[in-house]
Amino acid sequence: LPPNAGKYVFGAVLRDAEGRVMAWGDWSFEKKASARLSRLVAEAGTSCAGYYREGDSVEVVASVEGAADGLRVEMSFADSYGRVLDSKGFAAAGEVRGRFLISNALPTRMYEVTTRLFDGNREIDRRRVEIRARPEPSK
Repeated sequence: LPPNAGKYVFGAVLRDAEGRVMAWGDWSFEKKASARLSRLVAEAGTSCAGYYREGDSVEVVASVEGAADGLRVEMSFADSYGRVLDSKGFAAAGEVRGRFLISNALPTRMYEVTTRLFDGNREIDRRRVEIRARPEPSK
């Protein structure tokens, strides 16, 4: 079986000595992960319409479902240019919380928190949540 969880298609062709096709077949199957990230949410922003302001902290909550013993969760906080501004690691549990600071909302009004679930060095699940920010009016 393949090492990672997911949907797979396996195909086989049976040929004779001259290379003619004698039979063929395709099979699909799904390998379930022992655990997964079932939910990833950011708390509502402090200003109107769910936006965060300069200096706000964003709390992101990830829910881990399944057998999480020995697994770990990593959260990374990146700006709209893909620069990772902060990252945190946790032992996987039913619920994991990470807090990140909006420090310069002017050039990058969108942030993204990517949360990954690992079994050793193997990533078994990933989720993302976008964070919208507004710069201070004085900028």
